[in-house]
Amino acid sequence: MFNKFSGKVIDEVGTGGGTPELPIGGNAGDVLAKIDTVDYNVEWVAPTAGSYGPFTNKALLVADSASTFTSLSDGGLPSQFLKSGYGTYNPSWAYINLSTDVQGNLPVARLNSGSGASSSTYWRGDGTWAALTPNMAAANMVYNSRFQDRNKTTQASVNVATSAPYSQHARRWYGYCSASGFRTEIVSDNGMDYIAIKRYSGTSTAQCRIVQILDTEDSLNWAYQTKTVYFRHKKKSASTNINYIKIKVSTGRDTDNSLASYLAGTWTSQTAMFDNNATPSTSWQWYYGPVILGYTLIKQLAVEFAAVFTGTADATEDEVHVQLFTVTDNGALVSIVDPKSLAVVTQEDGRYYKELQVYLTTTPISIPIYMRAIPTITLGDAAAFTSTGTTKDVLILQVNSSGDAGLHTVYLDAEL
Repeated sequence: MFNKFSGKVIDEVGTGGGTPELPIGGNAGDVLAKIDTVDYNVEWVAPTAGSYGPFTNKALLVADSASTFTSLSDGGLPSQFLKSGYGTYNPSWAYINLSTDVQGNLPVARLNSGSGASSSTYWRGDGTWAALTPNMAAANMVYNSRFQDRNKTTQASVNVATSAPYSQHARRWYGYCSASGFRTEIVSDNGMDYIAIKRYSGTSTAQCRIVQILDTEDSLNWAYQTKTVYFRHKKKSASTNINYIKIKVSTGRDTDNSLASYLAGTWTSQTAMFDNNATPSTSWQWYYGPVILGYTLIKQLAVEFAAVFTGTADATEDEVHVQLFTVTDNGALVSIVDPKSLAVVTQEDGRYYKELQVYLTTTPISIPIYMRAIPTITLGDAAAFTSTGTTKDVLILQVNSSGDAGLHTVYLDAEL
């Protein structure tokens, strides 16, 4: 039956009349809407626009409850990122805070693609990896750091001692090894660039130690400080059978203990404050790190490097080269030059050891020497001499026979 009022065909209950159909009329885009609760009583109506918000224009929508959502208050600024509200607050736009928003280590590859990065470079302010550069103001506690102060003839090649008296390889540097077959070599010209530790015979894997100790007066200058060890080294060739080089800085708490007791490990409270091993390559390498000298009252210091070769031997190629050993201001950057001039180095070394050329007669002469203690005096020949009255500051010396008058090499040793 057609309902003229609603414009619909309705089914007459129980008569098997017409089938319900859509209402006639309407426009494109219209939707059906219920008129009342009567079944099939619908009509075409134009849809109304949905309304939510209010929202911020071009801002992100976020859920603010289980059934509602809202927009962020703004769209953020360039270089900002969306930061979590930690489950309590809405997310917000913010700049990255490196102290709170970043975790883990930044890969080297993220800094200039890692180009030039190595264990001996640092990240520079201009955005490049760079090698260490000089800082000539650094205070270096090591004497003769580049091994320049030496007898260029007699110390061109020195076998390492296996017992006392210990061999001097350059001024202030003394050698010891429990096995024979080791020596140091330094070229005799002014252009020397390194000291070499060479295993010239045998297959010993014992530590070949090169050591320098400071007396108490010198050591006290460095107490309660943090310094940086810098050590530059390489092996002779790819055929060098080297295991590692040990680099060591030790302290003691007694006054003017000897080199012999240091080597035996019997200094009072002898403590290694820096004790590391470096593996040499065929190119020059830096090994460096901090050494803290302020834990206890320091009364004595020792610095040492030692070569340890493998059990395979090559008498020609088994040598390592050491160019520089400094213990300098914490964080200072140094180059292959000693922060101290050679004149200063020679003056420092002379407090412990001197080699003089002196014209002696049977009449006593006096020479200012300014050493750390009264030295042991020897002559380079067999001439008998008298040194009565010598002090740590003045050498008084004469030969006993007029037949020995002439130029003599005089060695003054105040090493511990």
